[in-house]
Amino acid sequence: MEDAVNPFQFWGGLGLMLGSALAVVVTQQRALSIPVTVLMLGVSICVFYTVAMATRIIQDRERLVYYHHEIAILFTLALLLRALGLPVLAYLDIAVLGLGSFLAFGRIGCWRVGCCHGRPHRWGRPHPGGAGMPPYGADVLLFPVQPIESAWVFTAVIVGVALALTSKQAGEVFTFYTFFYGAGRFLFEFFRGDPERPFWKGVSEAQWTSWLLVTAAAIGELAHYLPFHTWHFVEAAGMSAAVILLVANDGEVKALFRPAHLCQLSEALECARALTSHTGALHVATTSLGLRVSATRIQDGVRRREMIAYSRPGLEFPAQDARRLGQIIVRLRGSPPAQFQQGDGVYHVILT
Repeated sequence: MEDAVNPFQFWGGLGLMLGSALAVVVTQQRALSIPVTVLMLGVSICVFYTVAMATRIIQDRERLVYYHHEIAILFTLALLLRALGLPVLAYLDIAVLGLGSFLAFGRIGCWRVGCCHGRPHRWGRPHPGGAGMPPYGADVLLFPVQPIESAWVFTAVIVGVALALTSKQAGEVFTFYTFFYGAGRFLFEFFRGDPERPFWKGVSEAQWTSWLLVTAAAIGELAHYLPFHTWHFVEAAGMSAAVILLVANDGEVKALFRPAHLCQLSEALECARALTSHTGALHVATTSLGLRVSATRIQDGVRRREMIAYSRPGLEFPAQDARRLGQIIVRLRGSPPAQFQQGDGVYHVILT
């Protein structure tokens, strides 16, 4: 059946159906109103499509961002529940279980179509392919961030259901999901490789969002609006420290490793290789951040090997960053054995 429809739609639809069923079952077990849960489901679907359409109109392309939809849905549901005089936190506990189920299955769909993919990585796996594949090439190993995030969210849903069935305090599931998913998403962002990811001060949009939601929830616990847990404040403090470090260490060198630039690097490398091979003269390609790359064949005894040179005029590379960039170049070439050399501001990767 998956092959007959878009895999993302298949897995997203499956997540919607199972998440809805789970929400109804937990609603019944907690002696809440099933009609209210069904109403929340209808409102959530309407908000989802409204946000998707608004994003498409504003950005002139289709782009689904989980956090955008989660915040819009939960905020709308909170206003609705409050207007109806219903217990807001009790029903938000149900809502996050449905959202988590949808996301957990949806990330499998992302994996199948190639969107939301990981960076080139030594722990990478061959990607099944799809319309969302990056311009790296089929032989590049990408970190499997989508199935890992899916497993993380499945864990959040399972623990959330256990809390919903055992805890009598409203808001326990909502706060647990906020902190558990927020911590995972903050970490997963370091492995995401899709080039559309916005960054500000060296921190991705999703990382800023995770930090803001976790911080807001911690403040809500201090104000006694949400159930209090000490580990939530440990997480909030740790995430705040991480944000400070990322902002403090941001700079031109770090920008070279962002997903959008790595895609440019891959394209520049392929362009340099193709033109050098076609014309016989060394061709140097330059990315938008001024990184210069070239590729040529060298004779090494009886073997001809490929040598890739890269440099950034006017920018001094720390040795570890220069080698790290060289390792990424090797992965973009399919991870063959390679040697790394440096000197006079120009670095070389020799593929064996």
